[in-house]
Amino acid sequence: MRWTPRTYLRLFLLGGGLLLLGSGLLAGDFLEVLLGAAATALGGIGLAAEWRADSD
Repeated sequence: MRWTPRTYLRLFLLGGGLLLLGSGLLAGDFLEVLLGAAATALGGIGLAAEWRADSD
């Protein structure tokens, strides 16, 4: 996998989304849970697509 700025952005989305999701679950804040889940999904799907495309 090539490490481009887009890869780092996806890692940031995945890591930050997980932290926000966990924080929202602990605090009981629905908006944080929603934003964290969305960021985690975007980062994870993006990294999976990039990994899959580079393996071909």
